[in-house]
Amino acid sequence: MASHVHRPLLGIVYINVALMILACNEALIRFLTEDYSPIQIAFIRFFVMAILVGAAIIGMRRPELFKADRWWLLVVRGVLGAIASGSFFFSIKFLELDDATTISLSAPIFVAALSGWLLRERVPGARWGAIVLGFIGVAIVMRPGAGLFNVWALVAFVSAGAYALAMMVNRVLTRTEDSLTIVFYFPLFGSLALLPFMPFLWTSTPAWELLILFVVGLLAGITQYLMMQAYRFAAANTVITFDYMGVLYIAIVSYLVFAEVPSWNLMAGAALLIGSGIFIIYDEARQFRRMAGETKA
Repeated sequence: MASHVHRPLLGIVYINVALMILACNEALIRFLTEDYSPIQIAFIRFFVMAILVGAAIIGMRRPELFKADRWWLLVVRGVLGAIASGSFFFSIKFLELDDATTISLSAPIFVAALSGWLLRERVPGARWGAIVLGFIGVAIVMRPGAGLFNVWALVAFVSAGAYALAMMVNRVLTRTEDSLTIVFYFPLFGSLALLPFMPFLWTSTPAWELLILFVVGLLAGITQYLMMQAYRFAAANTVITFDYMGVLYIAIVSYLVFAEVPSWNLMAGAALLIGSGIFIIYDEARQFRRMAGETKA
């Protein structure tokens, strides 16, 4: 039986490490989308990830991790993950990367709006202010173009919505399931959801690119595990807000890998992103101290 421990700062550390790894993974995916269908990339990533996590569970001699209490939620989480990944990969194939990423980062708005209703988590008014400030920072960083809203932009919005719902399902699952159980069944059910499309979209893969896809699956598995841990220690509307920090990590990776020099708008947006993140850490710590004081009283 899994349980939650209220350690929001630790949850924030987990999500930031996960986002750093995710930024590296997206750099690899950018190379692959030029030659392969986004659905094929998502399928192979899920498939490799499921094999690696399953092998790790067997190697740890913990077969009980293959058992679950809420199978239907694991299926829903896998399908939502398949929708989010496939649609996002499509959006970055047909949109500029900055436009697609900006739209995908509307997910925290969805989570903040729905977490109180679906998860019964309190979303303070000040937290809403931090979320809006973070999104303004993203808009400054990305500077979406005037022709942003088209069919592929809608696909990116579908990705953001599916991702937000998946993160809320994560929060519910971590109440009863081990993180490794969730990480295993997420790619398993995600790959099964995409399997029917493979006969129509499959393209033969050279050995060296197959190795890249293997690494993509490995990094995805590590990222998912760290995200599960983040949601175990902190509330969904806290963790999801730090998705904005992913923009900074992507910018760093882009500079190191593609020699892209940060622009003025990146620096200005980064200031807002970091400011909103620091406020959330302060607000979480303040609320935790207050609850601890009420408990002692």
